Amino acid sequence: MYQKTPKHLEMENKLKSLSEILNSSFLFNLTEEINAICNMAYDQAQQIYDKDMVNINTGLFRKVKEIIIENIGVNNENFTLDSHLFEDLGCDSLDCVEICMMLEEEFNIEIPDEDTEKIFTVKDIINYLQNKGIKVQ
Repeated sequence: MYQKTPKHLEMENKLKSLSEILNSSFLFNLTEEINAICNMAYDQAQQIYDKDMVNINTGLFRKVKEIIIENIGVNNENFTLDSHLFEDLGCDSLDCVEICMMLEEEFNIEIPDEDTEKIFTVKDIINYLQNKGIKVQ
């Protein structure tokens, strides 16, 4: 189940407060629209979360995790699909180059420099490999 982020909860609380104010005024229809937008945003977040859970349960995620943890020495507890390579896992630019080289070797692909510049999270790596047609059982 999708767990709302602190930012999501903050936005939801602000919208609820606004909604309460609007309920007591002539702007009731606007309140209904705000509630509909909130529900739609929540549904979209749930869909993204569901897709991410599918990604986590794939062999591809496990293989990428194995490559990064074994060769870069990142802490297993900090490793999630949303882990940012620099901020969460403590990688530097050389580590990222090494990760790309290991991925190229493991999956027999070539990752152009312009593509490596767009990879910031583990999810970015998984999506990139999936877009290249890479599958792992």
